Amino acid sequence: MFVPSLVDSPTKSLPDGRKKSAAPARGGMTDLERGLEDQVAVAAPPAEPMKRFTIDVPAGLHRRVKAACDKRGLKVSSVLRDLLEREFPDTSRQLPLL
Repeated sequence: MFVPSLVDSPTKSLPDGRKKSAAPARGGMTDLERGLEDQVAVAAPPAEPMKRFTIDVPAGLHRRVKAACDKRGLKVSSVLRDLLEREFPDTSRQLPLL
């Protein structure tokens, strides 16, 4: 994981006039570095190659989906994948009906 180093230890002015240093605090990481580390997810490779769908949806539906996913802390792509899996289950492993 690439994490930028802060060589010059820049400072930021706080509303009360004090200076806040971006230099590493306890743990040797800056707030920026901790934030970047939190965003990096180590995911297992998919079981099969992924393909992309591109669809057009009404703006209102897009807003509702994004808002619901944000509220639940989920990714839109994951929610839509789950929805597609439920609607179109894999039947290749089922025994044929006689």
